[in-house]
Amino acid sequence: MTIINLMLKDMEAIYMKTALVLGLNGGFGGSVTEELLDNGWSVTALVRSKKSVNTRFKDVRLIEGDANNYADLINACAGIDVLVYGINVPYDQWDSQSVKLLSTSISVAIELKLTILYPENVYSFNPSNQSTFTPLSKLDPPTRLGKIRATMLEMLQKATSEGCKVITVRGGDFIGELASGSWFNRLLKVSSSEIQLSCPSKHKDTIHTWAVLTDMAKLSVCLLENREKLPEFHCEHHKGVRASFNDLAKTIENVSNKRVKVVSFPWWLLSIGGVFAPLPKLLNEMRYLWDKPLLLENDTKNGVCQNTQKSELEREIKAVLNAKEKK
Repeated sequence: MTIINLMLKDMEAIYMKTALVLGLNGGFGGSVTEELLDNGWSVTALVRSKKSVNTRFKDVRLIEGDANNYADLINACAGIDVLVYGINVPYDQWDSQSVKLLSTSISVAIELKLTILYPENVYSFNPSNQSTFTPLSKLDPPTRLGKIRATMLEMLQKATSEGCKVITVRGGDFIGELASGSWFNRLLKVSSSEIQLSCPSKHKDTIHTWAVLTDMAKLSVCLLENREKLPEFHCEHHKGVRASFNDLAKTIENVSNKRVKVVSFPWWLLSIGGVFAPLPKLLNEMRYLWDKPLLLENDTKNGVCQNTQKSELEREIKAVLNAKEKK
């Protein structure tokens, strides 16, 4: 191979490692951004306000704009190869915003022939009749939020027939410093002498699937860097950490040297609140996910990125605790 060919190949590799992130301040968007930067990617983010961006993202090129505005988004995607879809609106806005926002991103991705990286959750699955799910498992959403997610997944699948590529990574509930709005973060209360962990499950030893954000980000970036080996639509399950609340309590005690008290989550408060506002009612509808195990597996044992499915659970829990102690 000539020197010129080598130079052209290097230039192509650089060009192919450009990403636009939507939802930079969110758990998935922020974690994937850090992993992309660590792997030599050039990262741009479309944000509503540069002032609202965490200072840890100083190496990200920031463009102000609205992700729901086609002109803003397509301009931000100039010279971009990958669109990281890290947007996640509040539950009570899913009906009005979720499909609309994704539709804009899909339109831009089709126009520019981009690859979309999309984080999927488990809401489209129903653990009533089975506990283990693969990417080929039937979607059977039992709630309104699950039906919306299933619709969004169908939109992405259809988009691949119109010119864009889609990689979805499905994981459980987030654990991570950047996931400030996650269930885990909200269930954890930290004081100087004790940590309290609220348990939404009926039984404290019920296994639950957790996605450590740094782990999920590593898997996501590995898939992006191997996207030429993947089909136009690829769904990968991040198996994550399978742990009960008793298991989590032991891990938290190990990293904090503090006593952890596991208490029951007050579902009755959400039942009452749901009479007056939509958000508590929607949260209450998701209760079924805590009472039965929902385990994620892949269809093949030797995926291109299976060696990334390792856990940094203790490190991320420690980061969450440190962030809470600083508040």
